[in-house]
Amino acid sequence: MAFPKWIQALEAAPRGKAIGGALGASIVLSGFVWSILMSTGHKPATLTDDWRQANKEFMKFQKMNPIFGISAK
Repeated sequence: MAFPKWIQALEAAPRGKAIGGALGASIVLSGFVWSILMSTGHKPATLTDDWRQANKEFMKFQKMNPIFGISAK
């Protein structure tokens, strides 16, 4: 089975060029996802005050981080 030409080109490229290309592609993809999220105009449910309050109560109930955190006495 032969690999596609673009995979062969990546294997033949210098390591710095391959890392730069992967980093660039990641930045472009992140920007695309961010732009879609910002264009919808609403926040995720986990950023609401109700969610934060429920999360805080859950952390107290579970006694999370008892030394320095929310359950510290």
